[in-house]
Amino acid sequence: MAIHKILCCCGSGLGSSLIVHMNTEEVVKKLGADFVNNIPDDKKIVLKNILDKNELEEKLKAHLG
Repeated sequence: MAIHKILCCCGSGLGSSLIVHMNTEEVVKKLGADFVNNIPDDKKIVLKNILDKNELEEKLKAHLG
């Protein structure tokens, strides 16, 4: 199964889209589609601190050019 991109979002706020995101990850894993392992390392952005906006900005800037 090839998964190119899954985007989870809503207009109501963070909580509901986060629930959909978590449920989507669970279902995708259940289906045997471990898509994260198939993404090359140079296409991934790994955060040490998900709350650190400076780290996010720095890594996105480097990744996006």
